[in-house]
Order: sequence, then C-alpha cells, then structure tokens
Amino acid sequence: MATRQIVKVQFIQHSNVDGTKPAKSQRQVYSHAARIAHARARISRAEKYAREKSLNVSRVNDDSGSNSHENAGKTDVVPNPWGLLSSDRRDPFGSFVVPFKPIEHFLLDHYVRVVVPDMTGDCKSLQSIGNMCDRMIRDWTRFALTDAGFLYGTLLSACRHLEGSKQDTRMYRELATQYKLECVRFVIEALSNEALDKNITFTRILSLAFDEMWIGDGTMFGRHVEGAMRLVDLMGGPKMLMLNGFLEAMYNVCINKKMNLDQGEKPCGNIHYKI
Repeated sequence: MATRQIVKVQFIQHSNVDGTKPAKSQRQVYSHAARIAHARARISRAEKYAREKSLNVSRVNDDSGSNSHENAGKTDVVPNPWGLLSSDRRDPFGSFVVPFKPIEHFLLDHYVRVVVPDMTGDCKSLQSIGNMCDRMIRDWTRFALTDAGFLYGTLLSACRHLEGSKQDTRMYRELATQYKLECVRFVIEALSNEALDKNITFTRILSLAFDEMWIGDGTMFGRHVEGAMRLVDLMGGPKMLMLNGFLEAMYNVCINKKMNLDQGEKPCGNIHYKI
C-alpha cells in the first residue's frame, strides 16, 4: 500500500489589489521556488545513492548464494570491518564528525589496513583481548569517527606509523604534531566543561598515551594513564566505560603497562605500539 507524502503548502500573496507585484513578494516566490528545487535535488541524490547501494548488496548476495553449498555448516561471523572503512568508501552526506581532506582519507585507510594489524599482531598485551583486530576497527575506529578530538588522535597514530617511511617523513611528522596539538586542545576544553563526556574524553587521553609510548616517553605515558584513572574513578569505575567492555580492556592494558614502567621496565618506542 503506497504511503501518502505530506506536502507543506506555503501561501504567498503575489500581487496587490491594483494588480502590481511588490518586490518583497517576488523575492518570496523566488526563494520558495529555489528551496523546493534544492530539496527535490537532495532527495533525488539520496534515492539514487540508496538504489546504488541496494544494487551492490544484491550483487554480493547473489555471489554468496552461488557458494552456499561450500559454506554450509560454517558459523556466521561479523561482517568484514574492512568493507566498512575501505579505501573506496565515501561520505556523500557528510556523516563524519568533520569534513575529510584527501590526505585524511589515506591516513584512515592506512590506520585500518596497516597500523591496527601491526599493533594487534605484535603486542602480546593487546592479543589478550579477544578479536582484538576486528574490535579495534569495528568499535574503536568507528567510535573515533563520531568525535573530532578522538579522530585526530587516530590520525595521529597513522602519521607516527608513516614517519618511518623513506618518503615524506617530514610531512607526516608535521601532520602528527598538528593532530596531537588538536587532540590535546580537545582534552583541555573538555576538562574545563561542566558537561563533560567522560567516555569520549577517556578515548582522547588514551590516544595521547599511545602516542607517548610510540615516541618512547614513558613518563608522559604514565601521566596520561594517571589522568585516565582519575577520570574513570569519576565515572564510577571501569565497568562504566562504553563499547561493551572493549574500552575497559584497553584501560587494563594501559594500567598493566604503567605498573611495569614503574617497576623499571623501559618504554618500547617506535616499534608498532608494542605496549
């Protein structure tokens, strides 16, 4: 059954009693017509985008159906997170928290495809977290796309990883500095705000802590972790952290690392975030 579309009707007096058309009325008519045209164009673009996505999904389903006998008996798994944040993704409706520059699309792709697998593959502490690689992408990275400060911390990680490349080292180092300053600024502004979003602020602080470990500054790493500990205490304990226990697991990894540093262990900088 077709649904009825509610149409908003705007009545505009287009002429005076003597038949003349005042300039104000003319402007209202033109403005109203322009708004209607723009709205129709937006709806058309959205419908076209939805049709294209639906067509792509149908093709994928058709392909997977042809292999149904081969896949019989297999356990369903979470959809591949790389498909959600792959290099061919676009943001046609500006749904990311900030508009992306071309270099930032590349940095996010590098973080998802290279940094996260390296980090989760090399670090024994992170390996203790179940499905670590998938959760870093599905939970951590997607959560970062909802907050500018946390996002800058994520892009900072990608820049640090790329600093070791043979080309454009200086550019990535400068970008890392910019993103780190922005992340610090967001943390400071959040802490001075009475309406503090503690979970978001926690992730920003953790991003800064990871960066200090990357550059080998164990002292600053410890200070960031201490700040995160105080914030978690204000929240009522680590069980209050979001992402179904994932942030709590990351928090425990940082706590254990700080304890090891306090006992004399040396920071392991510049080795793929081995924390």
